[in-house]
Amino acid sequence: MYSYINFFGIMFCIITATNSLSSESTTENNTLPIEEETNLNTTYAELQWVDKFTGKFKLIYAKVGETTTYEHLKIYLAVCRKSAAFEPPESKAFLTIWEHPKEELPRKLFSGWMLASSPALSTLTNHPRYSLWLLKCTNKIKLPLQK
Repeated sequence: MYSYINFFGIMFCIITATNSLSSESTTENNTLPIEEETNLNTTYAELQWVDKFTGKFKLIYAKVGETTTYEHLKIYLAVCRKSAAFEPPESKAFLTIWEHPKEELPRKLFSGWMLASSPALSTLTNHPRYSLWLLKCTNKIKLPLQK
């Protein structure tokens, strides 16, 4: 509720709290509903992959809950979240990456959170051949242009 007062020619607006919440705006336990989540789950992670030997690079889209294979790498995306509109832009994903070389046992290369805004903190860069980092979390996939 708003109240306006005039104090020596200056108009002030006073906001007062009331307990007159309608039954539709409260939940069962008498708390206000959350209008927007602070972290929004998405379906895909857009990753940048680089082969250091050949200089080849590619955008890879990994789907949440599935394992994506590219070259000798297997990438499992557990969760991908982007920040809400009222927060600074950020994408974060929890990834597990294995290398499956031919005729050798698989080797875990990375397991943890990757942050799109800070690629130097948590990326797959210590591998002698491949680098991989998170670009963003998204619900849409960009298809390559057909020639």
